[in-house]
Amino acid sequence: MDFTPTVAQVYTGDITIITNGGTGTLTVSADGAIITAIDDGLLKATSIGVYPNPATDIVTIDLSKYNGRALDIQLYDMSGIKTFDINQYKEAILKLDVSGYHNGLYLVQFTDGKSTVQKKIMIRK
Repeated sequence: MDFTPTVAQVYTGDITIITNGGTGTLTVSADGAIITAIDDGLLKATSIGVYPNPATDIVTIDLSKYNGRALDIQLYDMSGIKTFDINQYKEAILKLDVSGYHNGLYLVQFTDGKSTVQKKIMIRK
């Protein structure tokens, strides 16, 4: 027998057990929970905002969905050279000055020790 709660509340009911030896009733009670998502604790690209894209002077990195979680953030150019590196960043917003960077495609990498997310950004002047 399956039961799927439709509201997060306490459910009670009776279970009737019928056997060759007779019939018995058991009263049960349980909390019903509605699960809408599973948080596996891993970083998700959709939860990190990087804008504007393309950028000219300032890139804003929005980490507000991670509520002060410490992240390592690196920026690489397409030849693999690291152009920016900060460890254990916990703020909701990072404003990165890219005014001195060359035009081109860059890769922003976010790591929390368990997972890594990469996002691309174009710098165009």
